[in-house]
Amino acid sequence: MRIFTADAAKRNFGAMLKAAKDEIVLIRRHGRPLCVVMPYQAFQVYAKIVQAHKRHRIAVTLDSALAKYAAGDDEAGYEILLEANSLMHRLLSDRDRWR
Repeated sequence: MRIFTADAAKRNFGAMLKAAKDEIVLIRRHGRPLCVVMPYQAFQVYAKIVQAHKRHRIAVTLDSALAKYAAGDDEAGYEILLEANSLMHRLLSDRDRWR
């Protein structure tokens, strides 16, 4: 991983982009991590991992809701289904934004 200061990244933008084509570049400001620039292929992998994690959270939430319903706790099951619905909307919104 290459590291640039924010000032160096600004002054040497072309060199920073060239480095970011092949590896992740960390940009620091005042000695603290500010952002990361990465190859597009790495970003695509990252986006898929995030989406998979969100899908897993939805599946776990739905399993919990079904278990509550099966146990006769309709109100708790309904609340969990609302949470799953909210997670699903965020997942779809993120998917559309990253396309």
